[in-house]
Amino acid sequence: MRILIIEDEALLAEVLKKELLSLLPDAEIVAVTASVEESVRFLSSHPDPDIIFSDIRLEDGLCFSIFDKVKTSSRIIFTTAYDEYAIKAFDYNCIDYLLKPLTTSGLQRALKKTGMPSPATLDELSKDFHSGNIYRRRLLLKHGDNDIIVKAEDIVIIQTDLGDTRAYTESGLWGTVNLSLIELGKSLDPTVFIQANRQTIVNLDDVKSISHSIMRHPTLHIEVDKRSYDVAITPAKEKEILSLLGL
Repeated sequence: MRILIIEDEALLAEVLKKELLSLLPDAEIVAVTASVEESVRFLSSHPDPDIIFSDIRLEDGLCFSIFDKVKTSSRIIFTTAYDEYAIKAFDYNCIDYLLKPLTTSGLQRALKKTGMPSPATLDELSKDFHSGNIYRRRLLLKHGDNDIIVKAEDIVIIQTDLGDTRAYTESGLWGTVNLSLIELGKSLDPTVFIQANRQTIVNLDDVKSISHSIMRHPTLHIEVDKRSYDVAITPAKEKEILSLLGL
């Protein structure tokens, strides 16, 4: 396995290099580049590596400029201290998006995904729960051509419309879920995730306020990262939700 590391902090690049070689003893680190210009020059004159680990903010700009200038078939794993680029990252050949500080478990998860597992295998990865009081901890989201595994706790709201079920995260990342609201309602923690109406499941931990009016039933207001959602509660769910919210 041939790996290119794009990282402008030499110490972090060396740490990542050592960690990758400890996880993949047979891997070859073909180069470590520190800038957009240097990375473009390398990729233009060498065969595509199997995997590229790339920081997003480099000394001379964002790494996306590299992949706009040089087309590559490499699988890209973005590493960054910022989550604001998550959605843009998946417009490229991104198979994972790791927030710094990097962890061994995070690298292991990302490397496992470089094997391009089948949809069935990915579905098994997303089903990290058992019967009883242990509930689903991760969800598999499909965004474009990418399959993204996210923590359940990072999901803010899940909505279904015209047969598609979409989950939205705190960072604004979203994707479709290959499960119905009924299936999700049974597998997610019912003290945290509640189906407010026929089309919507909400994460109660993200509810910021609740409004009432004479003509309408209560409406939940969710606000995260400059986005907001107003979700009407059906009469059948009103008592349960208000109780869970301590009202």
